[in-house]
Amino acid sequence: MPGGFITVDCKNTFVAAIFLAATAKTIFGTDQPDISKDGQRKYSADVAVTYLADPGRKPVSEVISVSLMGADPSAMISPGQPVEFDRLRCSVSSPEKREGSNRISGGRLFYMADGLRSASPAPNGSRPLAS
Repeated sequence: MPGGFITVDCKNTFVAAIFLAATAKTIFGTDQPDISKDGQRKYSADVAVTYLADPGRKPVSEVISVSLMGADPSAMISPGQPVEFDRLRCSVSSPEKREGSNRISGGRLFYMADGLRSASPAPNGSRPLAS
């Protein structure tokens, strides 16, 4: 799938998504902020997600790093707050063999979203439905 993206159906994939932190991306090897072609700043947000479990199986949780553009998510969302994604997409980086080594880099999942917003939990503790 390198080069292609899958749009994630968050409502049917995650039970919970909790914001941890966000950092500004920098141009590789520098301290300069990474900026998109249309002038927006790039950020990386760490979000703890718990996947929906099939009956009889334990839920699985992990931290995913989601690339975003625009405003700093940590300016609007506090750590530990539930969040929802705007158009979360997933892809796999192309695997590459490094010269002079038997190691292969890449071949990992990465995530991008159009936005990240605060989500208030419902009174019963469940996640509200996204519109």
